[in-house]
Amino acid sequence: MKPSVQKLADQIAADPSASFFLKEAVKKSLQRDPLDALRDAETLVALLADNAGVVATAHPILFNRITTLGSAKEFLAYLYNRGMSYHCEDDAADCIGHLLTTEECYACCARMEECYKQDFGDSCPCGFVLSLDPEYNCD
Repeated sequence: MKPSVQKLADQIAADPSASFFLKEAVKKSLQRDPLDALRDAETLVALLADNAGVVATAHPILFNRITTLGSAKEFLAYLYNRGMSYHCEDDAADCIGHLLTTEECYACCARMEECYKQDFGDSCPCGFVLSLDPEYNCD
């Protein structure tokens, strides 16, 4: 476990204002496989948000409009760094729909269209994503 995660877990455990539920959930979740715990937590957030009548997302960047080259690169790097890259001309639901909600897939497609409106110079969004991969050799 990363030291920063352990530090935050310790802070939550010592916080008198933190609920018993949260303290137990943190303790038990950190004993599990991190990805399994994350998927379960995301499912719980979605269920509780729906019950409360609000929209929740684990990926707020998907809902931020892309209006600059910098924001396009940030979005594409976000997807790449989380193993959610896909061919920019494909549909997000077909490629990464198992990782995202329907609303997140729609938002991802909209952001991808916005990426293509940015000036990548001699490249394109796909070329930028390939440049992030240290194993990709364009020579």
